[in-house]
Amino acid sequence: MVFLSVMSCVIYTIIIVSILLKKPLLVIFHYPPKIREKVEKLGLIENEEPSIIQKLSTILFFGFFFGVIVYIYFYCSTFQEAFWKTFILWNILNLYDVFIIDLLWFCHSEGVKIKGTEDMKEYSNVKFHIMNGFKGMIIGLLVSCISGFVIQFIQYLFF
Repeated sequence: MVFLSVMSCVIYTIIIVSILLKKPLLVIFHYPPKIREKVEKLGLIENEEPSIIQKLSTILFFGFFFGVIVYIYFYCSTFQEAFWKTFILWNILNLYDVFIIDLLWFCHSEGVKIKGTEDMKEYSNVKFHIMNGFKGMIIGLLVSCISGFVIQFIQYLFF
């Protein structure tokens, strides 16, 4: 579990940091609302939040992804095993995102600031990042359920 958690955090860091430093507008809807509003007023984006279909597709993707990971890595064979392994892995990554990526790096990095919003204090809005962490835990419940169903489906098909 430790190895997989560490590797997940390393891969996540590489992906997130490279996106935030090169093309922060790709993940603008993960920025605090006042920054998004200012970026929209500057004409850099249109106010189009991801649709419910896009959000659900992402949750389904991660549910299947984690289902396959816990099946291969932990040999999970029941819904409960897959659910708890996924939920633990998800929340390790979620806590890492909140405390390391968001609070230690994002809140203090000049590289993530979008041109025209550099002076905004919302970049270091701790409450926003903590609340998103709680939302991440709730999303983790959904992802974990899907992961458990993936394991059930694999067991049904092959055993």
